Amino acid sequence: MALGETAAGRPPAEDDDPDHDDIVDHVPQAVDTKKLMGEGWQFEAPTTGELEEPQSADSKKKYFEGLTKLNEDGHSLAEYCNGLGLDDDDHAGQQPFAVLRARMEDLLGDGGIMKLVEAPGSGAQVTPGSVVSLHYVGQFEGFDEPHDSTYVRNHGKPERHLVGPNSKLLPGLNQTILSMKKGETCLALVAPQYGYGKMGCGPRIPGDSEVLFRVTVLSFFDKTDADEFGLMTEEEQKSSTFEQRIKAMRAHHLAGNELYKETKYHQAAKSYREGIQVFLVNMSFKNEEQHQEAKHLVFKLMNNRMQCLNKTYKWVEAAKQGRQALHYEDCADEDMRVMCYVRLGLALSMLLEFTESASWLNKARRLRPRSRDVATVTERLAQRQRDHKLEEIEFARRVFQPKNATSEAPDDTSTAAAATKERQAEPEMPTEGPEAAAIYVTDDFKRNVEDTLRKFLADPGRRELPLPLHQTEDGHHKLAHICVRCKELGLLFKCDEGMVRARVVKPNK
Repeated sequence: MALGETAAGRPPAEDDDPDHDDIVDHVPQAVDTKKLMGEGWQFEAPTTGELEEPQSADSKKKYFEGLTKLNEDGHSLAEYCNGLGLDDDDHAGQQPFAVLRARMEDLLGDGGIMKLVEAPGSGAQVTPGSVVSLHYVGQFEGFDEPHDSTYVRNHGKPERHLVGPNSKLLPGLNQTILSMKKGETCLALVAPQYGYGKMGCGPRIPGDSEVLFRVTVLSFFDKTDADEFGLMTEEEQKSSTFEQRIKAMRAHHLAGNELYKETKYHQAAKSYREGIQVFLVNMSFKNEEQHQEAKHLVFKLMNNRMQCLNKTYKWVEAAKQGRQALHYEDCADEDMRVMCYVRLGLALSMLLEFTESASWLNKARRLRPRSRDVATVTERLAQRQRDHKLEEIEFARRVFQPKNATSEAPDDTSTAAAATKERQAEPEMPTEGPEAAAIYVTDDFKRNVEDTLRKFLADPGRRELPLPLHQTEDGHHKLAHICVRCKELGLLFKCDEGMVRARVVKPNK
């Protein structure tokens, strides 16, 4: 049974974790991870002497300070107890856990949970209802290796658990985490009544045994306000106070930030969206100060959600979210506006909206001339434009090929003569360079195309102009000419894969 398991079962696993870093590669001993997750694993004692009992006070200190690294490698916590003074005369004959207990603080006053802070944290203490990102290792006395470790089970990735009254963690571990701060690492001795009980579980978790945990709290956020707002009915939400709504928005914002740090971009975007919805659904304000505060927060939510959408390559949604955020930019500071312009410019560049993308990036550059982010996305825009130009060249070169007289010469001399008369002596080239394919169309066709495209440009009610598909050789030349003329007039020529649908599209203003 893993550490997070109780009679109620394990918490649901995240389904969109990023690629795992395989830490097994640097384990200094022969470790069978399959056995570790099953009936147990074989632990080979090293022959290099790197875990030998230290002989001096300095070596003992280094031994204890090396706990983090070696725990990640799957070593025994009991071995570190040997570095805490078991070789001293004062502790001769004592068991490792007994040495630790003498140095620990009693959290509850009944000796059931003893705690020793190894590395202090900072900020506020973890509050009930928080979601905590953490690492832990569990060890029974007398066993050669940990019975559970997030470092091994999750390939070095931390776990996230709810703590407080509704937590599914062991009571002793839950209570220990509630006494910790962000960045803190501690050792906790948990008595059976706060651990696995008198019965234990199977061969790997003995009954009525004290367990030693080493816990590191990486970060946490309190979603209580967001959860309470989400549990309200629709009518209760509409009649909720400004304070209730702003607290729910902040909770979603903090939750999204923590998920983003863990590279869970889909979940972070969802959390930001839920915070935005709190603002958009009938939120009322008593004064302009409340209005400005809410607008400032919703701009951050929209800006952050746009970043998550960019990270997941959802360019259309990112561009829509960015344009929506611009309605609230008057309440944002300069740095936030620059980030919004850069992220919007990136999304638009990937949608081939080069003019609008450049406009927002230029606006960001005026505010932050030396910003590395602005320079990076500007270069990406330029590269995207170059790539698109090459794609157009390749499109005209491969799809719209000139007629091959040797392979497709008609038998009828009159038909050949008519085709020769229709084509012009001076070909129009779609691109520069000697290898570009020539385009042969009549002057009448050129005039018709020019007239049609000009009327389309002058019609404000039309965004697209569908084109007939010509599967013949001459038809390919006609489409190629339209493609070239569209580019000259600032229009977009688009054709779906497989030549299913060709059309002319006006660019966004």
